[in-house]
Amino acid sequence: MIRVAALTSGRNTPSTRYRVRQHINFLAHYGIAVREYLPWIDKDRGIPGWPTTIRQRAMAAILPVYAGWHLAKMAVLVPGVLGSHRSQVTWINRHLFPGYPSFEVFLKKPILLDVDDAVWLMPLWGKSAVASLARRSELVIAGNRFLADWFSRHSRNVQIVPTAVDAERYVPAQTGQKTQDKFIIGWTGSRSNLSNLESLAPVFSRFLRDNKDAHLLIMADRPPHFSGLPSNQMTFLPWSEEAEVSCLQQMDVGLMPLPDTEWNQGKCAFKMLQYMACGLPVIVSPVGMNQEILRLGELGVAARNQADWMEALWLLYRERDRGYRMGRNGRNIVLRYYDRKIITRKIAEIIHGLVSQ
Repeated sequence: MIRVAALTSGRNTPSTRYRVRQHINFLAHYGIAVREYLPWIDKDRGIPGWPTTIRQRAMAAILPVYAGWHLAKMAVLVPGVLGSHRSQVTWINRHLFPGYPSFEVFLKKPILLDVDDAVWLMPLWGKSAVASLARRSELVIAGNRFLADWFSRHSRNVQIVPTAVDAERYVPAQTGQKTQDKFIIGWTGSRSNLSNLESLAPVFSRFLRDNKDAHLLIMADRPPHFSGLPSNQMTFLPWSEEAEVSCLQQMDVGLMPLPDTEWNQGKCAFKMLQYMACGLPVIVSPVGMNQEILRLGELGVAARNQADWMEALWLLYRERDRGYRMGRNGRNIVLRYYDRKIITRKIAEIIHGLVSQ
């Protein structure tokens, strides 16, 4: 068995769950034993209520509580660094320490750097820290073409490996599982992306008021801040891994709004793929990888502004059969390109290739 030390980002961090953890048991079938070194403080977790802008963080960096927090977060990386020396491959999820150089020089090679976000944008020194780690890595696997292009400036060996969806877990609703008298538009994600959804409040407000059988369903780690929406036409569910799939299966349409920013160009369209795996038509901003997936077939509608979002919602509300066809197409595209089985096999080939070099 090839021994791999996986230095991940956090217990519920999506990149950890879907880029690394969901593959671990299945990689054993390819002769690869992965031990995950999970930090007890999530890498990207900040001090609650602490400054968020780069300038504020720079000023606060001299304060003892800030320095102590970062020292504690660095300390929890030590078991993984030591574990790399008991393994044949070191698999790093996203970055070793967000925005700062840390223990990169102490990691055992070969290093496999796995990235699914534009992590070079992390303050304070994300660009230099990530570039340095990429140069030390024998191989970088990037979740999309935008990320691969950036990392190719710092690594001679970059491969694109999309984020996988387990199509045996994310499945369409069975007959009778959905509420037949409602048209449910839905969104799932973390609080860091809720502002994208909240920006569409005027669209949702008007659409829901015009269609009393329409409903907005949201699953996240905090409630959204909406105003003007009919309270009896909106449901918030606290996110949990156990309830996530059943929540998606209640939806008729999956939403993924994204502003066109450098950070969002680096996103790997995972929310969109989750909806598609569950057989849902999607309405998405055509940003980054979202646009690439839209080109693969008639699986949803692109929306660039609020007028587009309103038009797309009305289209799928009126043309239910077309939405069902889009959902089936989307599911088939996931099975062909993004299923967990396909991506696990690709990762296994990469790891075997690193060991045989």
